[in-house]
Amino acid sequence: MLRRAQCEVEGVEAIKTMAGSFSAIKIRMTGVWSPQSGAGGGPMEETLWYAPTAKRVVREEFQGRLAGKGAPATTAMELVRYAVKP
Repeated sequence: MLRRAQCEVEGVEAIKTMAGSFSAIKIRMTGVWSPQSGAGGGPMEETLWYAPTAKRVVREEFQGRLAGKGAPATTAMELVRYAVKP
């Protein structure tokens, strides 16, 4: 999937995942998405929570829609476990 988006840092938020609790930077993205094939796509909104202590995104929520078609596709991903390497 390819994305073209405006990104905004909305602040720091406490977030709980299956991997634990984190102080995470909340980033909101709005724009358009398209499959790598280039066919289709449409508007999208995505929110990421990046936790500096985990050195990764710990939660992601995506909502995208095919231009002019049906209900939006919604996905959410959450960190289940992790190990930070020195």
